[in-house]
Amino acid sequence: MVALIIIIYYNQCMTRSIGAVQMNTFRQLPVFVYGTLRPGFSNHQRLAGRFDDEFPALLPGSALFVRGGLPWAVDRRDGSLRQSSPAEAGNVRGEVLRISSGLYAKVLADLDRFEGFSPRSRPEVCLYQRVARVVHYERDGRWAQTEAWVYLAGSATAEELTADELISDGVWRSGRAA
Repeated sequence: MVALIIIIYYNQCMTRSIGAVQMNTFRQLPVFVYGTLRPGFSNHQRLAGRFDDEFPALLPGSALFVRGGLPWAVDRRDGSLRQSSPAEAGNVRGEVLRISSGLYAKVLADLDRFEGFSPRSRPEVCLYQRVARVVHYERDGRWAQTEAWVYLAGSATAEELTADELISDGVWRSGRAA
């Protein structure tokens, strides 16, 4: 049932258009990955050879959930989820990747398709929403901040996630490549 719902949302997002592009969707920001796109996980090959730098990173004020075998990061800074409060906001752990400049538009479009996101669709019909967020990353033993694209759970999914689906430490462990 979950897989069918995911397919329906993906198809709605990729085919519906509201005619206006949200934000400047092709700013060349790095990308924060936290699930199956992370190094060592099943979908990382989609990015292999397509980025210049990779650093351990944290997405502050967020939470990580699992539903249907997929990771879903949710922005919790405003406490808008039914089962959450701002005090429960934590960090999602992942990596920040700087996409190779000459490949940027192609890689971002490929990631949008993979994540079921269309910048021309209403957020409630997309599986994930690509949004710019400040992430903290570690480089040479020091922590810094940068703005990065993050694929957060689409609004319909985010509203349905429950405390039972929360990954309390914010670290995705499922779906490692064999």
